[in-house]
Amino acid sequence: MMKPRENGMQFRIPLSSGFFWLVIGGLALCELAFRVPQLRSKLPPAATHYDLGVPPKVEALRKLPQADVVFIGSSVVRSNISPQVVDDVVKKSGGSIQSFNLGMSGMGPLAAQEYYRKLWSRYSRPKVIVQSFRGLDLLSADDLYQESKYEGGRAERAWKSGSTSDELFAQASESSALFRQHGSLSRMVSELRWRPLAQVHPIDERGYSRWTLQVKGNEKPYSARFESSVSRELGQQVRAFADECRRNQIRYIILAMPEAETQYGDPGATGGYEGFRRAAASLAKMSGAEFIELDFPTATADTGYPDGHHALWPQAQQISRQLGIELAEKLR
Repeated sequence: MMKPRENGMQFRIPLSSGFFWLVIGGLALCELAFRVPQLRSKLPPAATHYDLGVPPKVEALRKLPQADVVFIGSSVVRSNISPQVVDDVVKKSGGSIQSFNLGMSGMGPLAAQEYYRKLWSRYSRPKVIVQSFRGLDLLSADDLYQESKYEGGRAERAWKSGSTSDELFAQASESSALFRQHGSLSRMVSELRWRPLAQVHPIDERGYSRWTLQVKGNEKPYSARFESSVSRELGQQVRAFADECRRNQIRYIILAMPEAETQYGDPGATGGYEGFRRAAASLAKMSGAEFIELDFPTATADTGYPDGHHALWPQAQQISRQLGIELAEKLR
């Protein structure tokens, strides 16, 4: 009996096929070409993570022999804390540290901790972690993780889903220049980011980005009242992170990040800067963390903070110098 003929065609490329090795060779050449600094600088920013500023920060952190102190938090950390200024102040006080700025755009307080666990800890073993909290971090209890961020990058999706395929693709994206560029152009077009992020807020060798945008009024002054104690969920999660740091012999410090004095709204309704300071101190006490507060901010939105919280360079220098003084005292 004759076997029925199968419908359709089967297309196979044997490993000995010249076409197969031509494709492999082409991919290898692309991988090598994408690693050339002159060409890499012309490529769209890598889309491995939710923020296009993550890959340059990873590269800078890898080049630093040792980051003794790291600063984590939102874009306010990224623009308001200069590690170079902090280190210089500590050095003048007789100490010696190398610090690094890990602040990222739109990063909620618990997301910043998760980012340290999943990403930054692979490239750094700091002795001290300083986490910045500003007013919004203590008032907004609804989106402490900023989970919407995890939908924007392959690495974050892998962290959230835990699937093997996502994890393998994320790892390949970090180790392969070719994989890193996958989806970069389409993402840049979809987000209308025609200029690389590094051209908007250049990242220096310590992860710091000077804020240069003169955008005013994009966030209204606080109207809710700062309570003397923060939400239970925030307190529990920060306590868990503080305990984790202690187990790993890392000092964990909470920094009350100052903003423009006008950002604290009506003191009678919100408690003003003093109310914010008490709430931040309460969080530190609740979590068993060390605490740093800086001088009451005297700069306004017109002189130091164009949008109320991102500091221009002169104000960032003042914040960084004060932070350096406080750190030098704690590290004696």
